[in-house]
Amino acid sequence: MHLLAKYNHSPQRLEELAYSVGGLGKDLIYWLVTAFFMLYLSLSGKCSGSFVLGLFIVGRLFDALSDPLLGYVCDLTRSRWGKFKPYLALGMILSALTTPALFYDPGFNAAAFQIYAASIFLLWTLCYTFSDIPYWALIADFGARPRIREKMAMLARLGTLLGAQLIIAVGSSVIISTPAIALRSALFDVALWTAAAFVLTQIFMLCLVQDRSLQLTPQPLKLRASLRFILSNDELLIVAAVTLCLQITVGLAHTAIFTHLASSSPALNAAALSGAVGQALSLILLLPLIKRLGRRKLFVFGALALCVGALLMCLLRLDNLQTPFTLCATYTLFSIGLALCSVLTTIMLADSVDYGEFKTGIRAEGLLFATQTMCVKFGLVLAYLISGFQAAFSALIALPTGLKVPAQFDFRLLLILSALFALFMLGLYLKRYRLHGIFFNNMLATLEFLRKPKENLSAESFTSSPTMVRYALDESCIVRHHAAGRNLTLIVEELCARLAAQGSVGSTYALMQDIAKRHEESSCAIAQGIAIAHARGSFALRPAMALCVLDQPLKELVCPDGSCCDLIFLIVAPDDGSSHLTLLGRLSLMLNEPGFADKLRQASSPHEIYARLLQCSLKITRSLE
Repeated sequence: MHLLAKYNHSPQRLEELAYSVGGLGKDLIYWLVTAFFMLYLSLSGKCSGSFVLGLFIVGRLFDALSDPLLGYVCDLTRSRWGKFKPYLALGMILSALTTPALFYDPGFNAAAFQIYAASIFLLWTLCYTFSDIPYWALIADFGARPRIREKMAMLARLGTLLGAQLIIAVGSSVIISTPAIALRSALFDVALWTAAAFVLTQIFMLCLVQDRSLQLTPQPLKLRASLRFILSNDELLIVAAVTLCLQITVGLAHTAIFTHLASSSPALNAAALSGAVGQALSLILLLPLIKRLGRRKLFVFGALALCVGALLMCLLRLDNLQTPFTLCATYTLFSIGLALCSVLTTIMLADSVDYGEFKTGIRAEGLLFATQTMCVKFGLVLAYLISGFQAAFSALIALPTGLKVPAQFDFRLLLILSALFALFMLGLYLKRYRLHGIFFNNMLATLEFLRKPKENLSAESFTSSPTMVRYALDESCIVRHHAAGRNLTLIVEELCARLAAQGSVGSTYALMQDIAKRHEESSCAIAQGIAIAHARGSFALRPAMALCVLDQPLKELVCPDGSCCDLIFLIVAPDDGSSHLTLLGRLSLMLNEPGFADKLRQASSPHEIYARLLQCSLKITRSLE
């Protein structure tokens, strides 16, 4: 039996290895171009420094703006190989052809060569995007269980790290050992071998990695609704903002280090090596660290490591780096923070794909991962621009006096700015990101239930599952008000408006009419200060629930037991014969829990009310299993 179990696990292990190897090959060509193409253009003698820098900034902007379009196209694709594999294969072919072309000189004059280089570089960025976005989007479809997602994200980041370090080491050794006159030819040879290695790694990945994207059968996303879909995913927006801050943090720190320490190459090489080792160890230990600390604490540690590492590097003196130990230690701490934050934001983005499906019923891995890659590129461009403004600021200070601002000042200012962005990123994460804890676990459980084949979802099975309550809940539809100046009509209007803003209701007017009609026939006041207004019909796009908690009971809404209502629920469902009764029955079970209604009344904020509703839902789930 042990041997059989081992045999059954071997395909999974091969798939994990192939996915990591695919990341290695992908970053071989990415870092070849990122690290050495600027040098190649400079060696040509046909391109000025401003042209080279401008080309890279324009290329990054072009790449960032094209990412969402490709992500959307991926999400529309329906093929026998899945949504993403066709683009991975296409990206493999196109990138393998354009990468050597970047390091090839057709013998043109300066103006023609610049046009050639710019055209091929922009084409290469587009071709690479065909490999990049589908590769990362696969993470969301390996499985929704946190352990699987964490493992695949770790393997992807470990593979890309090894690919980056390998090509930088090979390229650097070629530069050191090759005479200047033959260097351009040597870089072209490296590009050829790198393209060949890239093709082999991608074929290995395509043969062994499954594309499970079409197994989830999501609703199609219309182009006109794509921007609204992105903006409605508040967790994605937080992850995008965190990613943007992370890239600015890293870009500013690396600009400071590699610009001002270039003359101390032994110390810089030692620091780069120790930083790479620190990143690799952090990724290898990721799973036990998450198990011990949890994602939230680990992200806090990573962000603080970025901040503290940058601030400690400020203390280094540029004129005294003969012993690289201090630089290695501080840069390694910074690199550990970079590795942890990078892999955790990748996991967070995959979770936001599930959140978008949970909230809207639409799954768009390509579009959402394209949003992150777009933020990565925008972050690097912003880091370049901030560095440029900082240099201009130093020149402006020196202008009245004629004195040159010391390089030490520029070095420290960039690192301080890097630390500030890391702190801002941490504050944003702690205050706004919420895909963890009870809410996150409930969300995954609900999605797992809703993804079952429709023929297996009978009315009885749906009614017996409390996941409907979790699916209907959304924190934006919970309000807490003072009773003064409020009446039932105003409260219902606000709850209906919130359900409409959430996307659960098509016609607010039709919903309010149905509620008013039902309330006239039979009061929505139930007992013990609780009222449940409910409606069903074509105006409901999905089952949903809203809640208003008042600090004082509403005197106009009296229950049969004589109590005035201060908990007012609103239930909305399509007229499908089961959803309405399911939601009402599940909510009734929750309200029958001893003391639960009082816990809702005592909660100080909508967030706390929401958390207590989810806790009670989870408790009922466990009692019925």
